[in-house]
Amino acid sequence: MKCIANYYFKVLGLHRIDLGVLDFNKRTISSYKKSGFVQEGVLRDNVLINNVWHDDIIMSVLSHECSDND
Repeated sequence: MKCIANYYFKVLGLHRIDLGVLDFNKRTISSYKKSGFVQEGVLRDNVLINNVWHDDIIMSVLSHECSDND
């Protein structure tokens, strides 16, 4: 994930990357946090999977927050 963020910030010149991840995907959320992403919000009961509603976690990182963007 850090390599992707580095490409977006350094090569494409982006200032911000945001994404959504479903609440049950704990490993992915942890990976994003380790890459510098922070949780910005929650879209409650946003996705219905097998008759169970799940939250969509909104996360982002800014170019100056990315540890690989020196």
